[in-house]
Amino acid sequence: MFASVIEAGYITLAVAAALNSAIAAYYYFRIIRVMYLTPAKDTAPIPNAIPLFVALLILLAGTILIGIVPTPFIEAVKDLILI
Repeated sequence: MFASVIEAGYITLAVAAALNSAIAAYYYFRIIRVMYLTPAKDTAPIPNAIPLFVALLILLAGTILIGIVPTPFIEAVKDLILI
């Protein structure tokens, strides 16, 4: 991608994209480092996990429904953005 942008003559855009990629990589590698390389501080169970479980089940059902039958959702979005 960077090579194509440079060949098109957009050097400033290529430099900005490279800097943005470096900043994003630094940010995400910090998150990965915290996730995998630092010990957990609090491992207490979540109190009253039933509402959380119900919410996750509803979201899972919605995700599976949209994946199996996407057409009504696509049409609804098209109607909203006037395509």
